[in-house]
Amino acid sequence: MSLTESSARIAPTITEPSADAPGEMLPLHGQRDHFDQPSPATPASRLIPMPIGKSASAPGDRLHGINSSAIIRIGAACRQMGGIDLATGIPSIPAHTDAVAGAVDALRGGQNAYAHPHGVAELRQAIVEKLRRENRIECDADSDVLVTSGAIGAFTASMMALFSPGDEILVPEPYFGWHVNLVRLAGLRPRFVRLHPPLFALTRDALTAALSPRTRGIVLCTPANPSGKVYTRDELKLLARVAFEQDLLVITDEQYEQFCYDSNRHVSPASIDGLDDRTVAIMGFSKSLSVTGWRLGYAVAPAALMKPIRSVHQLLYICPPTPLQHGVAHALRSPIDRTGELRAQLSAKRDRLCTALTDAGFAVLPPQGGFFVLATVPAVLARSMTARTGDLAMAVLEETGVAAVAGPDFYSNTVGDRILRFCFAKSDADIEEACRRLRTLSTRQ
Repeated sequence: MSLTESSARIAPTITEPSADAPGEMLPLHGQRDHFDQPSPATPASRLIPMPIGKSASAPGDRLHGINSSAIIRIGAACRQMGGIDLATGIPSIPAHTDAVAGAVDALRGGQNAYAHPHGVAELRQAIVEKLRRENRIECDADSDVLVTSGAIGAFTASMMALFSPGDEILVPEPYFGWHVNLVRLAGLRPRFVRLHPPLFALTRDALTAALSPRTRGIVLCTPANPSGKVYTRDELKLLARVAFEQDLLVITDEQYEQFCYDSNRHVSPASIDGLDDRTVAIMGFSKSLSVTGWRLGYAVAPAALMKPIRSVHQLLYICPPTPLQHGVAHALRSPIDRTGELRAQLSAKRDRLCTALTDAGFAVLPPQGGFFVLATVPAVLARSMTARTGDLAMAVLEETGVAAVAGPDFYSNTVGDRILRFCFAKSDADIEEACRRLRTLSTRQ
């Protein structure tokens, strides 16, 4: 079933934004191009005063429970000391040459004004062709696709458009902290689905244990950041059954879809019968084209879901950068396909890093996909290294000059206290030197 066909099935459950619904945004049709200013005759009763006792410089309640990113903190510390950054997921891979050439041509050709708020038509059509070819998803460029300000832009707009404050969202754990923060920023409550190593299998017991009467959706990152878990077709069929029983929407993050290793294969949840009509598939170009700074992603969903997402995204971002959209469109239709070569290179780097971490005495979980490997530090080493600061990642950085992200950034409990996440999408020279330095920790045990 195509997304276009399936949208009619869920249309009754999605209401149009209306001025009559409290808390919902106004439709964009006919909106003015400027913000209305209060007239001098505005009654005092309509002015919103600052709550008594609240400082004008204090953060809003919306930031309650949102944690600053350990990835950013450790990355900054690494740069300051000139270390090797295996913390941030910024690949040391040159940008796709046709993406750059297409963007330069667009800049020089005058493509510097606002684009269509749903995305440049050429790019949306190229995305439709890619989804049909690689993901087995049928969709319509005019009604089902939105080019977004990064995958994060798609995720933020989806959270705000499809759920109401107080709704609960399932998040498999370990999780990407940005997802949890954005769920909370939208006024929603994350409920964690405990997945256990080494398989991180998605089971009915794990899902039902996390459900509550207020659960409205689930976030599914595949291949997963940070675990590298690639969800199987059988696991996604199970999710389809639970989602149908509980009437859940599924919001995916498939940023690493091109990077599955060994015999693992990426399966898009929206390609599964029973999920096609209730899934917002979020993908991007940052990793596949090595253009993390361009901040371009996209979402695909049935029209009834996509319509409110488009409205929120337009309010937040207006549109992604026009010339960069043209560059990505050029790359998607390029005869240059580097995916297989990059996957082979990354697989080799993964193996080298996993071997070095094992040599250092860490318990390693080789990832099935993505850019990251999780490693558990031996208890004795962890205690000795954190005796002074209590910060395991900072202790490893200070001792070896290699930056990793501390496990508590990916867990809601103490399970991650001795876990570190390392990124292997780095240059050969950096991987080689990082491996040499990490092996020196074996002498500490």
